[in-house]
Amino acid sequence: MSITVAIVGSGDMGSAIARCLAGEKVAVTTCLAGRSERSRNLADAAGMRDVASLEALAGGADMLLSIVPPSRAPDFAQSACAAITRAGRDVLLVDCNAVSPATLSHIAATAAAHGIRFQDAGIVGQPPRPGRAAVRIYTSGPFNEEMAALAGEHIDIRPLTGDPGRASAIKMAYASLTKGTNALRVAALLAGERLGVGAALRAELEQSLPEVYAAIERRVPDLAADAARWTGEMREIAATYESAGLPPSFHEGAEAIYALLAETPLAAESRDEARQSGRSLEETLEIFLRALAAR
Repeated sequence: MSITVAIVGSGDMGSAIARCLAGEKVAVTTCLAGRSERSRNLADAAGMRDVASLEALAGGADMLLSIVPPSRAPDFAQSACAAITRAGRDVLLVDCNAVSPATLSHIAATAAAHGIRFQDAGIVGQPPRPGRAAVRIYTSGPFNEEMAALAGEHIDIRPLTGDPGRASAIKMAYASLTKGTNALRVAALLAGERLGVGAALRAELEQSLPEVYAAIERRVPDLAADAARWTGEMREIAATYESAGLPPSFHEGAEAIYALLAETPLAAESRDEARQSGRSLEETLEIFLRALAAR
C-alpha cells in the first residue's frame, strides 16, 4: 500500500531523507512557502512535491515528519497540529528534531491536546546517500510499526520500547559527543592561538594524535556553516544533561563556541560550499580569531 509522507523542512537532512523515500510506495510532499532558494533547489532535486500551505500539506499526508531547527520545533508542532485539525485527516505527526526529552514531552502534549497521533524520532548519522552508511532513525512511542514503512537501503529504522522521549534521549546523548567534541576542538585550537602556541599545538596533535588531527583538518573548516543551527541543539543537550543530574555547563560552553562561529562570514556558506572552498585549517582559525577579537 502506498503512503504519502510530508516533510518539513527541506534542508540537507530533510531533502536527503526525501530522496531515499520517494518511489513507487512513498510519495513525498513539502511546503516551501517562505523557504530559501537553496531549500527549494534541494527539495526539487529530491523529488519533493511542493504544496501551497501547511494545511494543504496535512490534508494530503499520512505521516508528517518535522525536521526543523530545535528552536522552531515547539512552535512548528503547534502550527502543524492546528493544520492537521483543520484538514480533518488522521495524520501521524513525527518529531525528528534534536530536542531534549523535556521539549519532546511538551511537543507530545501539544499533539495530545489536539487529539493527534504522535511519534518521537531521533536522527543519527549523516544525510543518507549512496556510498554512506544508512542513516539511523531511532523511534519511540505507540506507532513503531507505522515508522517501519520508512525503512530502506539508506534509512535504518530502529524502534525503541517505551514512551516518546527515548528516541530524543539517544539523539541528545549521541550529539553531545559528536558535535560537543567538535566544539571542544575549536576551543582548544583557539586557546592555543590566543596563548601564542597555536603552531606548536597543531604540530603536537599531528604527531601524537594523527587520527584526531586529520578529523580536525577535515571538519573544522566547514563547522561555521552549521553553527547557527547547532547553538540551539547545544542548549537542548545542556538541558538533557541537567535533567539526568549531570553538569549542563559542558554544552553551554559548546553553545558559546558555535555562537561565535555563527558570527563569522563563513556562516553564510552552505556545507557544500564550505567543503568546496579549499580553505585550510589555519585560514579558518584566522577568521574565527578575528570574530573573537571583535567581541
